[in-house]
Amino acid sequence: MLLEVCRFSVFLLAFSATVYGRFSEEEKQLMNQVHTQCVTETGTSEDLVNKATNGDFAEDENLKCYVKCIWSTLTVMDDDGNFDVGVLEVMLPADMKDIVMKAMSACIGAGGGSPCEKAFAVTKCLYKEAPADFFLP
Repeated sequence: MLLEVCRFSVFLLAFSATVYGRFSEEEKQLMNQVHTQCVTETGTSEDLVNKATNGDFAEDENLKCYVKCIWSTLTVMDDDGNFDVGVLEVMLPADMKDIVMKAMSACIGAGGGSPCEKAFAVTKCLYKEAPADFFLP
């Protein structure tokens, strides 16, 4: 079950609403739970998350930590800000691996000093690499 939760959550970070339509109602509910958890934990606003989904990444500490919360919940990022792309690759279905792993390879080195800054920089890079396919919960 945890792998299933992580699998659908990964898609949230990398894919558009057309991909979102592939998820079951249960998976959509779980995605909403991850989003709600991270909004609550970080205090970021829905407005900032929505703007970031469209490439308008505000330099806001709460938003940065929201993105880190998403990655951490997926277990793709540890508390120190280190990414484990192997975890990400295992979670992805075969038809999605190439695009996600290519974008992640281009972005994994992006980042600032804190874990929140690193997560934010990688996420902004993912948007840059594949803006048409980007989705942030």
